[in-house]
Amino acid sequence: SQFRQGSIPEAIENFRKAIIASGSGQVAVLSHGHLGSIYFNREDYDGAEHHFREALRLKPNEAKYLYNLGTILLKKKKNEEAISLFQKALDAGANAPQVFRYIAEALVNLRQTSLAINALQKALQIKPNDLDTMFQLADVYYSTGELGQAEEMFRGIIRNSPGDSNTETALINLGIILDDMDRHAEAISAFEQAISLNPKNENAYYNLGLAYKNSGEPTKAIENWRRATALNPGLIRNREAIGDYYLENGFYQEAVKEFADI
Repeated sequence: SQFRQGSIPEAIENFRKAIIASGSGQVAVLSHGHLGSIYFNREDYDGAEHHFREALRLKPNEAKYLYNLGTILLKKKKNEEAISLFQKALDAGANAPQVFRYIAEALVNLRQTSLAINALQKALQIKPNDLDTMFQLADVYYSTGELGQAEEMFRGIIRNSPGDSNTETALINLGIILDDMDRHAEAISAFEQAISLNPKNENAYYNLGLAYKNSGEPTKAIENWRRATALNPGLIRNREAIGDYYLENGFYQEAVKEFADI
């Protein structure tokens, strides 16, 4: 009751008393689990780890505690043990895409990207078109240079999102990939679509400027970097992009002025 009402110190004390009174019973298991959640929410990961380990000592095959402990260890960069716990959670009956996403995150940390891709593909088998999984998989594909696969994933996100911030982000990421692949006209189109969803997206204007520069249209590039600067004057990358262009092309006075104003 106190836990649900938000009286955390009293709840902690009562859970500790319950553990002492229950010994190794189910009440102790649940109390350790609640304490683990409290400490996790407080970002006291050492405390959370202790209580979830105690819950698992008393009930070794409880999927939710295996998952929760794995999550904590992932945050603490104990990647191999985290993977082991997530796998045990799956063996114990957990079947959520998030388990595979966390396994993939740990595998990426260990630079085992092929296995990470396999884990994310399994997540999509459980829940096709899950946007969180699709974003994560697209990022892994991009990081490994599999641009065609990343493009396909971002296009899938765009198809399956309702024109919201997910669509906007996917369009920008798609544009970056297309620009990397020298498909500048398609990249420009993607950035412009993102801007149509959110005319105040500085990142879209910045990358649109890069795409125009790469397509040989410097006037439009500078125009979009100026728009990005107007949206976020404190972000210097747009002024630097303009200054770099001037410097690279011998417009030294203009470059000096641009850099001086940063």
